[in-house]
Amino acid sequence: RFTFINETFQEIIETYRAFINEGKFPDSTVFSQHNNPKIAQASADLLSERYVLSENWEDRHQIYPETEDMKLDKAVRDSINRFKLYNVMVMIQKVEEELKVCREEDLMILLDKKRKLDHVKRELSSYFGTSVL
Repeated sequence: RFTFINETFQEIIETYRAFINEGKFPDSTVFSQHNNPKIAQASADLLSERYVLSENWEDRHQIYPETEDMKLDKAVRDSINRFKLYNVMVMIQKVEEELKVCREEDLMILLDKKRKLDHVKRELSSYFGTSVL
């Protein structure tokens, strides 16, 4: 069970849990229009962007600052690729263990499998600009 020390956030979590337990998904208005002003304020703070970029940056100066959506998109892609890289490394380790005890007729199949996994590992590593040994 997940709990917050902050009572406002704890109440938000409990409200969210109540919706989920009923098989529903609360939308933002449940919190932004909550009868508890602390929850409504916390919701507004979390849902609103702190800064608004002037359209002049793009229109006049052709400067396109990185937005929160762009950062989130990159963070999601990075996390997925890290997860894939981890799984490929686990698969390589399993193949290496199998190679130690394999029969001669399975050797070529396992070596081909390892070669392909090494290729995927290099591709994922290049995404991060690193080399994984």
